[in-house]
Amino acid sequence: MNKDQRLRLHVASLIVEHNGEILMLKKKENRGGEYGLVGGRIEANESAMQALIRESLEEAGIILQPQNLQLALVIHRQRLDYTTVHFFFKATEWEGQIENKEPHKCEHLKWVDITKLPDNTASVIKTGVKAYLKGKTYDEMGFRRNNPNKADKLKRFKPHDTNH
Repeated sequence: MNKDQRLRLHVASLIVEHNGEILMLKKKENRGGEYGLVGGRIEANESAMQALIRESLEEAGIILQPQNLQLALVIHRQRLDYTTVHFFFKATEWEGQIENKEPHKCEHLKWVDITKLPDNTASVIKTGVKAYLKGKTYDEMGFRRNNPNKADKLKRFKPHDTNH
């Protein structure tokens, strides 16, 4: 496994709530066509918060200040050929007029009831929003569960048992 396969600090996403709704964007069909949150990949020499501030301005015209961002949730995700860490930040305040600044990538931005996400919402975003609503600060996706037979053996193992 080379270094690029070990871990990718994937993305920072913005949770912007207003009157029980969350700001979402719909990607163009050639980019998957799913709903997601404003945000994007973390570039080299950039923190997750810096990436989110940059991406929010680039994608939606939202001007964020670090003091108005709060880390809400981290999802550690295992994909087929790589692992990501996905940071979700909640904005308590922002400036600027919200608009689609990347029409070549995004069909539209819209406010959606936070409890009724569109069916075609990206799985990591669905998982993240559900976890956020439950007050969780950490979640995982895609990792295999422990082998139940192995777990049963560990439960049966007693410290004084010299046969193991």
